[in-house]
Amino acid sequence: MPAESANEPLDLQQFLEAAEAAVDDENGFDLDDVLAVEEAWELEDDESVSHGYIVALRSGDRLYVEYRTVPDDEDETELTIVPLDGDAERPDLEHLGQNVKWYTPDHITTHLYTLRPEGGTEDADSE
Repeated sequence: MPAESANEPLDLQQFLEAAEAAVDDENGFDLDDVLAVEEAWELEDDESVSHGYIVALRSGDRLYVEYRTVPDDEDETELTIVPLDGDAERPDLEHLGQNVKWYTPDHITTHLYTLRPEGGTEDADSE
């Protein structure tokens, strides 16, 4: 992880790592494809850190991205990317075995726009 991201919030750090890994996934995306991160959740325990994100793409598609890391083992990560149907607000998270609290991570979307040339505020229809 780049030194400058070490000062960023954990959910942002994890999203950037997940996006980097997502490029090689069959349902993957590039950061330039992201219009917004609509919602997120975070779970942290002694063994791992997990985050889930609802990602809106410039194409109009939406993805659920789940990323799990083990702090003591940088090589142990797990990435899941699932396309969301148009009528699905959120995925089923029964596999977690606990409830999560969703929140709106505006700081992640704001950060993504700062990475784009000229602010990158154009939507998919303006390209």
